[in-house]
Parts: sequence; C-alpha cells; structure tokens
Amino acid sequence: MRRMFQSLAAFLISDHAPIRPSFAPRRAEPRVTDPAKRKARQAQKRARKITRYSRKRGK
Repeated sequence: MRRMFQSLAAFLISDHAPIRPSFAPRRAEPRVTDPAKRKARQAQKRARKITRYSRKRGK
C-alpha cells in the first residue's frame, strides 16, 4: 500500500514539476517599439480600465 502511494506521489511530482513555479513573477507584455502601436495599446488599456471601473460603479 505504502509503495503504491510512494509511486503515485513520485508520478504526480514528476508530472507537475514544470507547472510548479506558478508563483514566479508574471512575464510583462512584449515591448512595443513602434510609437504608433504603443499609443494604440495605451489607448486600449485606458479604455479597458475605464469600462471596468465605470461598470463597478453601476453606470
């Protein structure tokens, strides 16, 4: 019984080893060097924020 449990544990550990570091810092979005694209992305982010917060207030 114990041997079975150990093999199961070993399997789970080996299986999930790559996924484990979920606490690692998140990768930032790829850097946009083209100024026009950067502006567009900033505008998108701002729009997303605005809609999110205005929804929260129930407007």
